[in-house]
Amino acid sequence: MLRTMRAVDDRRMGTYNEPFGGDHPQLEEFHKGEWVEYAQQLLTNHGYPPQDHRIDGYFGPMTKEAVRDFQGHWGLDTTGVIDERTWGLLEGVEV
Repeated sequence: MLRTMRAVDDRRMGTYNEPFGGDHPQLEEFHKGEWVEYAQQLLTNHGYPPQDHRIDGYFGPMTKEAVRDFQGHWGLDTTGVIDERTWGLLEGVEV
């Protein structure tokens, strides 16, 4: 599914405004934007929602813990960072 993100004039670090599709950005704590919101939705779909159950586009400590739990389940290093391998598992590309 190709989805276009709205343009946001926000020059603060950690905000991703690129369109969906193609390469995924590496996401980590304190990042925000629609890529984070997308990751939060995927985590929730896999049964690893942030503890506050908020899909708000902010990669806070609760989202980081959900990522770590997801990574641990799949035998990845539990960094809490959504990297290429974690994206693949979240989107069902890798097994």
